[in-house]
Amino acid sequence: MEVTGMLALVSEGSNSIYTIGDGTVPVLVFVDGTTGIDTALVAALLGDIVTIRGATKCFDGMGEILPRSNNDIQLDTVPVDAQNFGSVKSIFR
Repeated sequence: MEVTGMLALVSEGSNSIYTIGDGTVPVLVFVDGTTGIDTALVAALLGDIVTIRGATKCFDGMGEILPRSNNDIQLDTVPVDAQNFGSVKSIFR
């Protein structure tokens, strides 16, 4: 599965939990400490629009995606021109 949206932190530790959402129902992102995913890399993306790929499951009534490696977490870029930057930024924030 692949989900694109704004990344936010829920909790961190040996296993970290984030949410990713596009303004509708957020999806939990569970980063298992045994995957070797660089949580500092993920933390640097908080508040950005990212695409996360991975296996899915239902946890506590919510959808959850489980990325397998750093390659499953990608920063999305949106081409914008300076004239329309404000209106595009408001869509994502």
